[in-house]
Formats: sequence, C-alpha cells, structure tokens
Amino acid sequence: MLTKKSSKFWFTISTIWLCLALITLSITPPSELPIWAFLIIFWFYGLFNIGVFIVSHIIKSEPKPPAINYNPHKPRVAVLYCCYNDFNEEALQSLLNLSYDEKEIIIVDDSTEKVIRNEIDHIATKYGIKVIRRQERKGWKAGAINNAIEKIDCDYVVLADSDEMLPKDFIEQTLPYFNVPEVAFVQANHECYNKENEWTRLLGVGVDLHWKHYQGYRNRYGLVQILGHGVIIRAEVLKRFKFPEVVSEDLALTFILAQHGFRGVFAKDVICKEAFPTNYSAFRRRHKKWCQGSAELIKQYLFSFVCSKNVRWFEKLDAALTTMNLPLISLFPVFVVLSTLIKPTCYSNPLLLAMSILTIVSPMLIFHDLKEGFWKNIKIILINTLAYGSLFGLSIIYTLKGFLKANFLVTSDRSTLKILISHW
Repeated sequence: MLTKKSSKFWFTISTIWLCLALITLSITPPSELPIWAFLIIFWFYGLFNIGVFIVSHIIKSEPKPPAINYNPHKPRVAVLYCCYNDFNEEALQSLLNLSYDEKEIIIVDDSTEKVIRNEIDHIATKYGIKVIRRQERKGWKAGAINNAIEKIDCDYVVLADSDEMLPKDFIEQTLPYFNVPEVAFVQANHECYNKENEWTRLLGVGVDLHWKHYQGYRNRYGLVQILGHGVIIRAEVLKRFKFPEVVSEDLALTFILAQHGFRGVFAKDVICKEAFPTNYSAFRRRHKKWCQGSAELIKQYLFSFVCSKNVRWFEKLDAALTTMNLPLISLFPVFVVLSTLIKPTCYSNPLLLAMSILTIVSPMLIFHDLKEGFWKNIKIILINTLAYGSLFGLSIIYTLKGFLKANFLVTSDRSTLKILISHW
C-alpha cells in the first residue's frame, strides 16, 4: 500500500471513549440511562474532533508518490468539466491551461436552459472542446458522468466542477501515485477563492480548514474519500463500477471501491480552488443536499460497507462517523426532550460535565491557527456557529427526506452565469 495505514489513532479514541462510557454507566441511575446513552454516542464524535485536531498538527509530511515508471507512451487523460445550468469560463480556462500534453478537455453539459447551452456551444467551438450531452437526464450528476465515460477512450479521468480551478500541473502531480495498483483515485486538496465579501471571507475559512484538518489524516488513519471534484480516477475502474446514481455519488463510489480492495490517496500539496456559496440561499441549498445524501448513504450503502471483509475496522469507523454526522445532529431534539422530562443528576460530576461541553465546542478547535488575531477568530467562530446553527431545522427535515426519497439539489451559484455574460 502506498500510504501507511495505522489503527493507533482510532484505537486510542475508542479506548478513551469506552472508559468514559463505562464510568458514566456505572454511576448513572437507571432512569437517566436514555439521556446518557445519547450523550455517550456524541462523546465519540467529540473525541474524534479532538483527535483530528491533534493529529493534523503532528503530521508534518504527507506520503510522496514513487518514482515515475510509466510505459514509453504517456497515459491519456480525459478532463471532464461538469456543469448544469451554470458556467464559469475562468474555471474552464484553468483546465485548458493544464500543462499535460496527452489530455482531452470535455464539457459534460447537463444544462436544460437554452441560453446556457448556446453559450457553452459557442465556448466549445472557440476552444475546440468536445461537448457531451444526453437525451434523457437520469441519475443526476452521476448519470451524466457515467454517460460520458462510455463515449471516451482514455486511461484516467479528471473530474472538475463548474466553478473549480485546477493548478497547471495537476495531472503531472497526481499521476505518479497510480504506480501502486491498489490506488484507484487521487483526491486533491482545495482552498476557497471567492472571498470578495464579508460572507465568503468569514465562512469560506471553514472550507480551507476542513480540507487542512479533516482530509490529510486519512492517508494514515482513515479512509480517503472521493469528494466529487478535483479528483483523478483510473478510467478502467470508473467504467467497471461507475458512479452510483444517488445524491452523494462520490462517497458511495468510495464505499464500493473499498469493498473491492481499492483505495485512494489524498494529495495535500496539490491545491485546487473552489467557490464557497456566495449567499445564504445557496448555503442552505448545499446543506439540504448534504443531509439527504448522508441519509441515503446510510440507507443504501453503509451496512454492506461495514460488513465487508476488505475494509479495515478503523476505515469503517472513519467512514461511518463521517456519514452519520448530520443525521446524528437531527436526533438532538430527542435529547432536549429527554433532558426536559428527566433531570440528570450526573451533570454534577465535573468530569462528565466537562466532557459534554468539550464535545459541543470540539468542532471549533480547527479555527485556532488562523492568523487573524484573537477577536477576528472569535468573530469567525461566532458567525460560523450562527450560520450552521440556523440550519438545524433543515437538518432534521432533509435527513428524514433522504431516508424516504433523496433528491439531488444543484449547489452551484447561478451568479456564475453573470461571470460568463460579463466576458461578452
């Protein structure tokens, strides 16, 4: 295996959590067990956040690809620019500027609006780019990609979102990782680039820190995931398994590949640029999609993934915790109701009270390393807490909806169309 996998991280978290759970249950009156059983589950999530915070600062280097040992002929790479009623010529230009010779840029257009389709055709003609469309829109983004890969002949496939910008040497930096047969994909790092107003400056920081803290550790201690964009995948693997036509097609494919012995690598030093939702409406829409996608993954894929013999136990924990994050939040009203009906006496225990508080604040630890000054950090934490806290009701509604019947929501900002029009 290219990267060193270790269970020590998860073994430490599990051991601490188990000790706390046993102590709590031993001193808890039977009438309070429903409350503490719920809290104990959340404590694991808190310990996970603390563990990631510590490990992300301990890991000073990421695995480097081995020496290139390709055949005389360079691998052929298809770069898919995926869009649906949105377009950003600057993002497309970053793909055209890729320095790798044996590449083909393809626009996978699922747009339904005629004006946008016409503009895309104009751009495609201007740059000599192939456009792939389909007669019947089925399976959302996954369906569009699956349709496209059946019509192209290549060795590797790069996926880029409509508002994403890739570094010039993206392909050269990621291809060497594939010298290990087990590696099916390489997921690149990302930073937020549209920090032109107070909203995106304050909340876009979370994008940068999420990638910095919650992805790099997975090369050693977890399951690297396909995150839908800024990723390069073996074409033969993608054609064999295809993207499941669900809301979170990227994570679903990650689960499937892991069950068949394939893994991914997170390339920390390969940094792509992505846009944060430019307004609250787009921010809400993205959250709705995440909630539905998580619930659908749990319903359709998590059980078989956890039961697979090809997946290591700590990879199962990592993936399960990530997938169940938002659905668990939707259970919080149950805890509030139980706390109202049952007055827990164990809150008087300083250790247990401290652990509960630490669980609540643990996600905010990642903001500690901002170089904005103390009060600026406080402002960022407060705004992010209020913004995500305001989505609590949506988390419940759309998680339930995802368990019943998930629906794909386009999360790109329609303001990207303005960027296109401004070029003409």
